[in-house]
Amino acid sequence: ILRAEYVDKTLLRNWLALRMVRDTTRVPTPRSQFVHFRVNDRYYGVMHNVERVAGDMLRAWGKSSMGSLYEADPQLELASPGGNLTPLSPDLYPAVYQHQAGAIDYSDLRALIEGTLVLPDGEFRQLVDTEIMVDEYIQYLAAMAAIQNHDQVRKNYCLYRDADADQGWLVLPWDLDLS
Repeated sequence: ILRAEYVDKTLLRNWLALRMVRDTTRVPTPRSQFVHFRVNDRYYGVMHNVERVAGDMLRAWGKSSMGSLYEADPQLELASPGGNLTPLSPDLYPAVYQHQAGAIDYSDLRALIEGTLVLPDGEFRQLVDTEIMVDEYIQYLAAMAAIQNHDQVRKNYCLYRDADADQGWLVLPWDLDLS
């Protein structure tokens, strides 16, 4: 994906943040690089080429491309609460979490949010290790705190669960340009 990074005149925030998460955690993170972009042999400028969170990237991290994948990127009118992992009415899930792969009916994502994350403490503690990859999530949260990415609380991240249901959900970084 070619990104102009128009909100960051240095063009560095997204690249540095992705690199830091990739190099310091076990959280699957897209590769990225800068490219000199040309259109019809005319120099257009420097762009940030970011690997798509999908098949090739997931396979490179030993994950199945057949797993469930959602991008939290709510429409502007739904920015509050946004994709903060709280229950929504069934018709709002597609507007807040864009389906990339997996169950099209959002049943798996709804089971995570409505069936696990809202459980009372005792029941939640019994399920959390099977439903969420806790170690990776803690690493993700620590990385987001270190780079001061406050955007990730309600948008600009991906949720992924491998097709092998023995592993829980992962939160994957995406669009760290406001870090």
